[in-house]
Amino acid sequence: MVRSVTCSDFESSFAEILFFSFPSESSILHRLLLPVSVRCGYTFYIQSDNQKKQGKDFGYRFLWRLFLLQPVEWYHYIASLINPTHQLPDLKVGEMYATVADYTKNGSFWDFIWGNVTLGQKVSLLWAVNAGRFVQTAGLFLLGSYFSRKHLFISTEKNAAFWVRILIISAISFAPLYTLKELIMKNDAIIQQSVGTVFDMWQKLAFTLTLIASFVLLYHYSRFRFSKAFNDLRYYGRMSLTNYVSQSIIGAIIYFPIGLYLAPYCGYAISLLIGIVVFLLQLQFSKWWLSKYKQGPLEHIWHKWTWIGRGK
Repeated sequence: MVRSVTCSDFESSFAEILFFSFPSESSILHRLLLPVSVRCGYTFYIQSDNQKKQGKDFGYRFLWRLFLLQPVEWYHYIASLINPTHQLPDLKVGEMYATVADYTKNGSFWDFIWGNVTLGQKVSLLWAVNAGRFVQTAGLFLLGSYFSRKHLFISTEKNAAFWVRILIISAISFAPLYTLKELIMKNDAIIQQSVGTVFDMWQKLAFTLTLIASFVLLYHYSRFRFSKAFNDLRYYGRMSLTNYVSQSIIGAIIYFPIGLYLAPYCGYAISLLIGIVVFLLQLQFSKWWLSKYKQGPLEHIWHKWTWIGRGK
């Protein structure tokens, strides 16, 4: 007997394809972009190199940026220097996530805002520790800085050959790493949280490098690099911080009880279409904003905080 295909079947199949193709981010839009940490490493290189050409050292300013980015990590690091027996507290991420779910569901705007700037930030950070993102973020930052120091994003035949090798190695590595991760995740919790996390990070790195290499090679060999639509992506990249944060705000308004609360009614396919529309709107906004100002709004604030005391 042949079973009829339902909308539920389509959504289930679409979800599997979606999460296999973009395994490490719940947002398709985020995953299609150059990973934030890699881009941060690239940005650090540009700022450091510009200061070096002026005979200045950007190291101290970058250390200040690290304090701005990761106050919790620096607290524990300094505490461990003072007291060698200092240990991280019990994370209790699951319990905190339950609290986050409660104030999110009640639909109170101010409870939602306050919860996300307080407990929400703590949960996000501790989840990153549990999921391996704590170390991965630093690693991706260093990788982006290394690529930039070697000028590997410049379009040359030598660099193209390098990215072809990266594409081949990472694409071939992804399938077995992903399969091993799935097998390991069927074991006990302690194995999942240790070895499973390791393989999860490696398969995500392989897929990330596959995306980056594909994009670089597409730009190098294709006529797309001369097209207006392709070149317009640079506006989105120049406002990546603003766009990244605004995506979260827009998503909260669309899906959460504080806004339209469309989460129960939007499947994966509809959510993908919404993400594409949001991306296109952000792209147009970025073009308009940069036609009037040198930097995006959040990029401007970040720049002022970085150069605080220098009048820049």
